[in-house]
Amino acid sequence: MSRQVVAGVAIGGAFSLTALLKLAVRYAGEELSHVVALYSGELIGGGLRVLLENSTDSVFRLGGIWILFELRAEILYLLRLLLSIIVWCVERCAAEFSLWPRKSITEAERLETTCQQMALVAAPGVNPGTPLGFLLLERSGEWDEVYVASRLTGTSDLIVRTTTADASDWQWSIVRTVLGAVRAPVGVGGARGAPAGVHAGQINWICPPENPAAKWNPHADELTAIQQEGQLLAIQLSQSGVNDSMVTIPGQGMDLIPVPVGGPPVVGPGGAGVLAPAQPAAAAALGPVGPTPSRKSGVDPLNLQSLADAVQELRSMAKDKDSKERRKKKKQDKKKKKKKKKNRDTSSSSSRSRSSRSSSSSEDDSDAPLRWGYKAKTKDVEHSQIYALDQQKFKRKGELVAYATKHPGALTAHFLASIYARLSKGRLTRSSQLRQASVVSWASQFSGLTEIRDIREVLTLAEAMDAINRKEIARAMDVLTQRILAIQQAKKKGGTWEKAEMIELIPSGSAVASSSMLALTN
Repeated sequence: MSRQVVAGVAIGGAFSLTALLKLAVRYAGEELSHVVALYSGELIGGGLRVLLENSTDSVFRLGGIWILFELRAEILYLLRLLLSIIVWCVERCAAEFSLWPRKSITEAERLETTCQQMALVAAPGVNPGTPLGFLLLERSGEWDEVYVASRLTGTSDLIVRTTTADASDWQWSIVRTVLGAVRAPVGVGGARGAPAGVHAGQINWICPPENPAAKWNPHADELTAIQQEGQLLAIQLSQSGVNDSMVTIPGQGMDLIPVPVGGPPVVGPGGAGVLAPAQPAAAAALGPVGPTPSRKSGVDPLNLQSLADAVQELRSMAKDKDSKERRKKKKQDKKKKKKKKKNRDTSSSSSRSRSSRSSSSSEDDSDAPLRWGYKAKTKDVEHSQIYALDQQKFKRKGELVAYATKHPGALTAHFLASIYARLSKGRLTRSSQLRQASVVSWASQFSGLTEIRDIREVLTLAEAMDAINRKEIARAMDVLTQRILAIQQAKKKGGTWEKAEMIELIPSGSAVASSSMLALTN
């Protein structure tokens, strides 16, 4: 009975609440409609009053409202197009940002990297045994990684260790630091990354020949051995001298030039090879490499008795060689005396004719111009041979062609001799010095050209000439081939010189422009 009473009270209360809600909604609707009607009337009246105050402006305002209403679909389409462009730009920026190196660089690290670059360029007095670690060298938009093991004494040239172009073997190179074309990677060991402003895909990391797919991560003992090897190589090169043709300059599109490792071996413990970390004389100049045995131990690290035996053996070999040469010279002298006696019976006229022919031939040889040859032998150069071409006067084109046919290589030798004198401020004394003339260095500084296309053309030919002068025929053929293909690419329909520069082996437009400014300042 009590449950039925409670249910009845609940049903009655629900009906009462429903009725109250209906009354409240009706009252609120009436009040809201009254307020809307009141304020909308005032708004419309005020708007019409404003429009009717100036009949001319009202017509234009009504026309503008009508135009906006008619063009509502087009306006919405333009807004949607603008939003889609903004979204596309944001997506492209996000995609480009995702390719950047994950590791951030702080302002302190950026300042340290800049200071390292300035120190590399402006501190030629650093100890040649100081290891400088990994560096990145710019080459035609790409960056080649090298390991700096030493520095040449008194210069800013670095002795670096890297791999060959095909990553099949290791090589040593000499690098001349240029501010802006040398960067330091971020991080150490196998976690080395691209520095700020350099894309990771533009870096050619050092990969060992035994594992070309992995980044080189040397251990401490390996780095110590490489540094000692680089120090010995720096000493050897400082003693023998370094030519400009052996130096790689970053930022000019040059591949790393391998340094031929040779010369007298520096023998270390156990009969080490040319660049093994040696003990006796070389190690004394470089500082202690390992623990030095004590004199009290009775061990002779230099093995003086063996050294004395070796010196004695060398002396005996030299004496035997001298005795053989003396016997050979005596035989030649006897043959010459017999030949002279035999020639005394000939007529004086024939002797005079022979002497006249020999004198004329010697005069012709001394007056002959200097020639460049791919396999030419080294010989002394006279002053008259260098400037023999200046004495010639070619009035017709045929005379120049005939001269070049009669003296092949004379025009090239005269040109290279002038470049050598211009760069080194000295005169040629040996024909082998023609190979030390860098046409690229001359073209970058003293060509006197200002047009970018002219400078690029001269640099292409200069690069080819330097490659031929270094006996790198394949390199010269590659440079000329890519220049021909670049010209075809630029002259095609839709082609541009900017696109054509991407397939050439000479510096890009920015590097050429900097070279032209350097030429103008000189």
